[in-house]
Amino acid sequence: MPFLMYDPVAYIRRSFDLGRVFLFKWTVNWRFLPEEVFLDKRFHLMLLGAHAVLLMVFAGGVWF
Repeated sequence: MPFLMYDPVAYIRRSFDLGRVFLFKWTVNWRFLPEEVFLDKRFHLMLLGAHAVLLMVFAGGVWF
């Protein structure tokens, strides 16, 4: 992984940039939503929360 050897801090900072906004024209999975909903910050937080909950449910069911 040469990019990690060159500048690991920049790689981590850009990889986990939660402030970035994805463009609606590049979405495939969420194309059925209106663009206003897709770009809404509440929608982003709902997706992040749902992902975290599902990870906890999976971890609880498999490891505990």
